[in-house]
Amino acid sequence: MRPNVAKFDRIDNVKLDDDYSCPPDVKASFATLTKSRRYTWNEHNHQHTVQFFYASGNCDQRMHYIASILAVLPCNKPLRADILLSPVKKEYPEDHVFGQAHVNTGYASDEKIVVYRKEEWLKVFIHECFHYFHFEQSLMNPIFVPRILKLFPVQSKVNVYEAYCEVWARALNCYLISAYTSIPVSILLRQEKKYSMRHMVNVLHHMGLTYASIQKPSSFREKTNVLSYVVLANIVFNQNYIQTHPTVQANGAAFVRFIETHYHNPEFIRAVEHTKPSTPTTTMSLQSIE
Repeated sequence: MRPNVAKFDRIDNVKLDDDYSCPPDVKASFATLTKSRRYTWNEHNHQHTVQFFYASGNCDQRMHYIASILAVLPCNKPLRADILLSPVKKEYPEDHVFGQAHVNTGYASDEKIVVYRKEEWLKVFIHECFHYFHFEQSLMNPIFVPRILKLFPVQSKVNVYEAYCEVWARALNCYLISAYTSIPVSILLRQEKKYSMRHMVNVLHHMGLTYASIQKPSSFREKTNVLSYVVLANIVFNQNYIQTHPTVQANGAAFVRFIETHYHNPEFIRAVEHTKPSTPTTTMSLQSIE
């Protein structure tokens, strides 16, 4: 059953804060977000609050999507989220080192989720929910870092929990779009897997690298979690981790073991080798919804 957003409390003309942590060009664009709406509702003994700041579109419909996601997640505390639908899109870096401006679209603290681009906003909201509700907590153990660096000896903080959140976000985004569009989820997931592979190949190519070259000491550098978002997430997403581990609460040991077991799977390697660099892919997911 879809949530009845009409019963949520709504307030328009909400004040926009100026303390968001986002790229300067994104923050400058907030002046174009002339509309706002706050939704408040109670569910499972929690009072949730979501604020939209936007230039156009149907926020009641967007709120439907968010409420539908929350209905299937085991929310362990009240949600607070600000969704700022900036028109500024991500681009590849001229210096070939990917940072926040080229990769990120939101963040989460213990107090609030912030999504600051319209581009792939819903998928990013789902990703940040996994941080906000601490579904990835078991992957924060530092013992996992050297195990990943043994596979990919690169300069990276190896925040492997980012790969976990990203894989689940891509999958749930496909399921939600399927529910609202009646497109079979199997088709959406298959398209998403192909896009994930192409995105990894494109990003590494822009860095002057390949999947094979980052398995040796290389020139790989990042200013945000590219290894986790792009490489580790692609390994896991393309080899059906969620189908065999369908619980949102992470099992850190199982997740890292899955990467160790599958990163050099012959079928996966063939798929990498058959995927050629193409037009730059600046989003981390193919499927999106307004």
